[in-house]
Order: sequence, then structure tokens, then C-alpha cells
Amino acid sequence: MISTEVFAYAKSVDVNDSRELTKHIDVVVHMHEELTAGLATQHVLTQTYDFLQQEDIKGAKTVTISVKQGDNRVSQFTVDVTKFKAGEHLIKSILDASTIDKMSDEVKEHGKVLELW
Repeated sequence: MISTEVFAYAKSVDVNDSRELTKHIDVVVHMHEELTAGLATQHVLTQTYDFLQQEDIKGAKTVTISVKQGDNRVSQFTVDVTKFKAGEHLIKSILDASTIDKMSDEVKEHGKVLELW
């Protein structure tokens, strides 16, 4: 069973485990709408660092993480698990192994101002 407890700030987390067919896991993290989209994404990225290191995802080649607030998908990134290396900088470690699939303007600006992405 894939643990999602690392996503401590989430309202809920949906997991679609397709490792049998495609070696892929889809994770949708539903964040509280009181947070800014940028801060919600920052939290999820930081927590993804621990998520990627759990034994329960072995066999996955890729993991897509979507950050949603209400009906809005504010960001999404796909991690190539084979390229992920746990490093000193949590967010950089994840993004170095990822493709950014979607990032709202607010999220882009948040990362730029804080020099996170």
C-alpha cells in the first residue's frame, strides 16, 4: 500500500497505481484553498521528497504529482524515479529529476521570488 501520510498539509490525496501496466503512479494532492497556489505547491514539492523514498513505490519508473485547490490544478510535475537523487536541497532534488507539466502564473512567480524554481 502506497503511503500518502507525508502530504501532511493536504485535505486528501488520490493515488492511481498503474505500475503493473505502465510502471507509473499518479498522485493528486488536494490542498486547502486558504493557501496560495505557490505555497501549496512548495509544500507538496517538499513532501514529495519523502514520498519518493518510500519502499512502497518500488517498481515505478515515473510518478506524476498534481497539486489541486478546489477544481483548479495549480501545478503538476512528473518525476523520473530513476533520475531522482536525494540531495541537500529537497525541491531541487525533485525538480532535477522532473518535467514540469503545468504551473500556473502564480506558482511560477512564487518560485521565482523565493528562488525555488
